[in-house]
Amino acid sequence: AVIDKLLGCAFLLLALRVIFQSL
Repeated sequence: AVIDKLLGCAFLLLALRVIFQSL
């Protein structure tokens, strides 16, 4: 539902942040 979408976006942003910090 909406919460699942929000969690998905938050997880995606967190993953992108970790990836960019690893560069």
